[in-house]
Amino acid sequence: MGGQDRAETSRRSRRSEPALVFALAIASCTTGPLPRLPQVEQATEAVQGGGERYRAHRACGGGAGSVDNLVRCMQEAGWDFVARGPGYPEAECWQARDRGEVDRIPPQCFVRSPEARGKVPTP
Repeated sequence: MGGQDRAETSRRSRRSEPALVFALAIASCTTGPLPRLPQVEQATEAVQGGGERYRAHRACGGGAGSVDNLVRCMQEAGWDFVARGPGYPEAECWQARDRGEVDRIPPQCFVRSPEARGKVPTP
């Protein structure tokens, strides 16, 4: 009957796995900063801000010609290039910037500049 006991133990541990995963997920949310969800941030911005960043990127990206020109135009529109970091989208943004690949720099590579945060956009 030793094999039967092992099978029962195995079934019990498999049933408790989802509960353990759920408990770890809850614990991770309460012990540190919440994870960033770029897709949610982008959707929220598009709904709340009317897609200002996307409009500015479209206007600046059309004839930018170079990464420096795109970054300069976006700064004039109130958007700074993301700080260098290992996460998404920072790593991809900086890789494209370092390589001079202007067509690979999406709107998500820009964040609202501190100076422009308090200003209300004019339609």
